[in-house]
Amino acid sequence: MPCKIKICVTTNSKKFAIRGFDEWRNAWLVSVKEKAEKGRANKELISELSRLFGKEVRIISGKHSREKVIEIFDLDENEVVRILNKNAKC
Repeated sequence: MPCKIKICVTTNSKKFAIRGFDEWRNAWLVSVKEKAEKGRANKELISELSRLFGKEVRIISGKHSREKVIEIFDLDENEVVRILNKNAKC
C-alpha cells in the first residue's frame, strides 16, 4: 500500500532541499530550483523524491498549489519519515 504525505513546496530556490517538518502545517517543507511554470517545479519534485526514495512517487493532489499530497509506492510511513529526517537540512 502506498504511503501518502503532505508537503509544502518553495520554488525558485538555489537547490533542491528537504527543509524539515512543519508541525503547524503538518507538512514536510521542500525547496526546488525550478520556477512554478509549465509543471517544471512538479517534475523536479517528482524526480528528486523518486531518486531519494528509490521508488515511484506521484502527486495525488495540489498540482497547481504549493501544498501537495504525494504518494510513495512500496514504502511504509515509518521508512518515508526516516528517509526524510535523514536528508533534512534544518
